Amino acid sequence: MLVPMTKVRIMGRRDRLEEVLDHLYGLRLVELDDVGRDLALALDPFPGAGDRAPRREELRLLVAELDGLLALTATDAAEGAETRGREADADAIRAELGMVGPRVEELTGRIEGLFAEEVVLARYVGLLRDLLAFVPELQLLDAEFAALDLGTIVLVLSAEDGGIVELLREELRALLEERFLLMSAPIDAAVGCVLIYPLEAAREVQELLGRRRVRQVPLPDAYRDLSLSGSVEAMQRRLGEIPRDVASARAELDDVLRPHVRRWRRARAVLAARLEQIDAVRWAGATERVFVVSAWVPRPDVPRLAEEIRQLGSDLVLEELPSSRRDTAAPVLLRNAPPARPFEFLVRFYDDPRARSLDPTGLLALFVPLMFGFMVGDIVYGALLVGAALLAGRVFAPLSPVARDGLRVLVAGAFWAIVFGVVYGEALGDLGERAFGLPALWRHRDDADALEPLLLFALAIGAAHVTLGYLLGLWQSWRDRSPRSALTPAGSLLMLAALFAVAGVGAGRLPVAALGPAAAVALVGLVVVSAAHGAYGLMLGPLELFGMIGNVLSYLRLAAVGLASVYLAVVANELAVAGPIWIGVVVAALLHALNLVLAGFTPAIQALRLQYVEFFSKFFVGGGRAFRPFGTHEMSRASTTIAPARFGA
Repeated sequence: MLVPMTKVRIMGRRDRLEEVLDHLYGLRLVELDDVGRDLALALDPFPGAGDRAPRREELRLLVAELDGLLALTATDAAEGAETRGREADADAIRAELGMVGPRVEELTGRIEGLFAEEVVLARYVGLLRDLLAFVPELQLLDAEFAALDLGTIVLVLSAEDGGIVELLREELRALLEERFLLMSAPIDAAVGCVLIYPLEAAREVQELLGRRRVRQVPLPDAYRDLSLSGSVEAMQRRLGEIPRDVASARAELDDVLRPHVRRWRRARAVLAARLEQIDAVRWAGATERVFVVSAWVPRPDVPRLAEEIRQLGSDLVLEELPSSRRDTAAPVLLRNAPPARPFEFLVRFYDDPRARSLDPTGLLALFVPLMFGFMVGDIVYGALLVGAALLAGRVFAPLSPVARDGLRVLVAGAFWAIVFGVVYGEALGDLGERAFGLPALWRHRDDADALEPLLLFALAIGAAHVTLGYLLGLWQSWRDRSPRSALTPAGSLLMLAALFAVAGVGAGRLPVAALGPAAAVALVGLVVVSAAHGAYGLMLGPLELFGMIGNVLSYLRLAAVGLASVYLAVVANELAVAGPIWIGVVVAALLHALNLVLAGFTPAIQALRLQYVEFFSKFFVGGGRAFRPFGTHEMSRASTTIAPARFGA
């Protein structure tokens, strides 16, 4: 649910502003608002807010340098976030960075150089190894070329320029007669060449290649005096040494940084808090004697905030401002029951709900696992998905809150997959029925007569889901006091009721005489929907009707995905006994593994699509902004972190 927000003002003597901001920072209870935007107050900016800009930039750069250094450490980043009452000497920290920085820059430069060398050598080794494989004569040239007064040039030509090889050979023969060796071989989408020539003719050869604009691949200096086969061996040896050198440099870097990490983390938190409080001063207003701070606070937390302000001193005042049902500028705070809380990120993935609108998290927590289970519907698959989610949670949950919540959503869906597996009597498709006579509480989905009931049940889910969406849209319009926006859901509900009546007549549950009233209700609904679109109603009204029918029919995918899953499992079971038992078991296991992977993704995607497209479009009002308490959104590290190898004093 959306927690109602209240706007408050805090006022007091001007000299107490920074003390109050420090206390609010530690509370992490309010989101500051720019009091200057309140036209009802004739306030000036707080004196000295502009004079803090140099200090602000100084702290920003210092925090950025600390971020760059801390990003290089392998030490656990978990440190206490409490910053109240702590101090950090910026000058001392800057001096410490100035002493450590040059050594860190040297080591990071060495590591970057090793990585660059690894990339270059790997490219050369691949090219030269391919040339040696295609031109085995080069293996015989083991003597050092320098001793023979020979030079080597490696050339790479595009496949389209391959014809230049013969032309180049003719020109080299005219220049050097027979005192050269030019060998070529196709390599992937290019042609690799090796030219061996007398060093005394190096200038003429280079000029010739320059005229032909042939791209050369010069060997690194350390390998130029070796034969090509010797170069490959030396490069491969060096490639084996580079990881050890990188590990050694990283260990040395860690030794340099480790003694400072704990102090730097705490200093970074204190300095970032100080920086955020400097920024917050710009949001305050003042008169000659009084400061004024405006903030949003969750309504249930107003008594706690009032008590905190009272304890700070009797010269401070907290004023709760009146709110309007149409005030949509408030930030949004989602606070749901624990079972629904993992689904909040799925709502925010779509959009943050607008203030004073509906929070669909609880509905998402109900329908997504239910639809997922309806599609998967297998006891064994559900149990395996639960196990896989729990195992993955041990690895990924500590790394990312989104991963943790996503795995919890998967567990909820897998639970319903087990429930529907019992309803369908499925365990690895029809294996449970074949081997153990597993009964179905409703019907087996692979039975010949199961298709029609499954499709009708999927349509029933769709009709109920879409109807609920329109009802919520009608309620949202009532809350917004917007009669015009209520026309579309109201007219759509009338048309849906008419469609249900027609379906009832077709199924023989309603008399044929109900068709007349149903047509009248549909016509009224169409007129109401058309009126909601104004001048374009004659065109958009019928489109709304067809779109509504399409929305309901979209839920047929619930049955279609489920049937595809069960039939793939049935095919796997059939193949298990179609040939030699060991081949059949392997093939069946692979198909079941594929089906399990598909069961983990496809139903989840389809269930979310139905929520976002067919359901949310009926009532969801987005465009909100998340509540960000003062003290929890330090300046973005992504925007301040500088290159790790650049540290200034």
